[in-house]
Amino acid sequence: MAQRSSATDNTIEWDTIDWRNSESKNIILNDLRTGVLPLDENEASAEEAWEHYRHLPAFQGEGVQFEQFKKRLADHREQIGGRIERAMFDGAAVAHDRMKHPYPTHNQHGKPNFHLSPAEELLRQDISNNRPVGLLPSQLQSTRDEYKVFKPRKFKELIYQTIRHIKFRNFIEERKNEMPFDYRPWP
Repeated sequence: MAQRSSATDNTIEWDTIDWRNSESKNIILNDLRTGVLPLDENEASAEEAWEHYRHLPAFQGEGVQFEQFKKRLADHREQIGGRIERAMFDGAAVAHDRMKHPYPTHNQHGKPNFHLSPAEELLRQDISNNRPVGLLPSQLQSTRDEYKVFKPRKFKELIYQTIRHIKFRNFIEERKNEMPFDYRPWP
């Protein structure tokens, strides 16, 4: 760590790291977004957080100093807090609009919307329980009255769509749980 002296007040300032491209920044932002590191200073002060983060390889390798960490942590808490407030405001606005203009149960052709019908959840349960294995889509459709609302060709597409949706959600769950190392200070 190089040091430089200030010509005006004879104090020594330590060079700070490039925070914009720092892995340390990404770790802090991720922990604030996921709630691992509390947004409120009273729940976990900068000093308490520093005691954990300073031992991480990213922080040691980059040479992060406490003063820079403290300033950036305060900035990031404000930044993430603002994003959460805006997201809550947007969510309330959407809920308000949906109350005034509920999502239609039928499309413009007068056919029922699958994702609002009871058939959607039943089909997900059937697929999760491997019920359609060995059945043709038309045979599966004849097993429940809720499925008979849809035309056979459309129902076949809905089966494949539901399978892709389940696979995608499983993929996202697996990716979410993959972490290179555990750096969470709080349970």
